[in-house]
Amino acid sequence: MTITAVRHVGIVVSDLERSLWFYRDLLGMEPWADFQDSSPYVQAVTGVPGADVRMIKLKAADGVSIELLQYRSHPQKVPQPVRACDVGCNHVALQVDNIDALYEKLTANGIKNP
Repeated sequence: MTITAVRHVGIVVSDLERSLWFYRDLLGMEPWADFQDSSPYVQAVTGVPGADVRMIKLKAADGVSIELLQYRSHPQKVPQPVRACDVGCNHVALQVDNIDALYEKLTANGIKNP
């Protein structure tokens, strides 16, 4: 068996609309699916009883997707402080065609480098 590609990266977010603004409006990713699921299947797959999840899938120009998930049944808050060395996914690397232009766009929209 060989891994042949990355299908998508899932990111649990506390504010789906704000995250959508970032990935779609600022980074230019294209939404291709938007759905809500509270089925027994999603509860079994996630291991979260009573899960009610809204998911939005966005794709980059190369077709790779990021899936944003907001658990409406289980409100999320970001644990503080979060450090780069803490367990869990701590970054997603994206390739861009003009890093300087993107930096200007992000800073003009209030996005700050920690």
